[in-house]
Amino acid sequence: MPQPHKLTLELPQGPPGEFRIFPFGSIETTKGLFLFNPEAGQQVMAAWQEYGNRLSIDYEHQALDPVANGPVPAAGWFDLELREDGLWAVRVEWTQRARELLQAREYRYFSPAFYANEEGWIVELINLALTNIPATKRMEPLVAKDDWPKRRQEMTEVLRLLGLRDGQEAEVGPTLTRLVGLERTLTGLTGRQSSEEALAVVQAWQQAALELPRVQERLSQLEEAQRRERLAALLERGQREGKLTPAMLPWAQGQSLEALTAFLEVAPRVLPEPVMEPQDSPLEWGKLSHQQRKDLFEQNPELYRRLRKEALGY
Repeated sequence: MPQPHKLTLELPQGPPGEFRIFPFGSIETTKGLFLFNPEAGQQVMAAWQEYGNRLSIDYEHQALDPVANGPVPAAGWFDLELREDGLWAVRVEWTQRARELLQAREYRYFSPAFYANEEGWIVELINLALTNIPATKRMEPLVAKDDWPKRRQEMTEVLRLLGLRDGQEAEVGPTLTRLVGLERTLTGLTGRQSSEEALAVVQAWQQAALELPRVQERLSQLEEAQRRERLAALLERGQREGKLTPAMLPWAQGQSLEALTAFLEVAPRVLPEPVMEPQDSPLEWGKLSHQQRKDLFEQNPELYRRLRKEALGY
């Protein structure tokens, strides 16, 4: 069985919610040169996914060399993520004790335990350990020596802005990822280039949505007024054409415009033609010839007498 290798790297300022374990390229350590490239990264990820558990962070690799007279406590737990610049520990959950030790700068470095093949490629990560004996050369510390209070204050503000509580530092990365994804979705839906423009579009949509009920109500009122106007015209037509009796009006008013129109197209006249009162004749007695007066007398004696009386007085 191959023996695990251990090297020591300095943690970024923290206690961090995520940090890079291996960058891509050659990793120079006091124990030799190891290689971590994208192909090796895929093998590490495949081995972890097959393992199916979160990986642990312990103290000084005690989990690999457990003592016989007591427990081997964990300092934290994490998942793996392969990114463009290397292998990262993500969603890191520190224990309270580990958090206090890191804040007090009693630990500054971490040491990955891993398997490498004969060519020196890193192919499987076992776990991480907090340590103070770096094996990797020219490391950056996990906890900065001088500016921890400032960093803690900055992290507290970041947690507040993201709506997270103290101790949820591991959620900062996933929350920011979701926010970036939300911004991309927002700009994609609105067709805008910036989040400010996209937000303005969404606010306009919101205002339109608030106005929609009022607009719909006004539209309904206009449609109802138009319907009533058309109905009144159809009722007037039906009465004028003798197809609607007074007794039929309540029924007709309850019909749809389409049904009433279809009815009037085929309904027979049920009322007789209205008797129109004779209007004043445009004929003038003095302009009628003798023959025209004779014809008028034969056709309408009453009109003949009325015109003669109006003109002659008898």
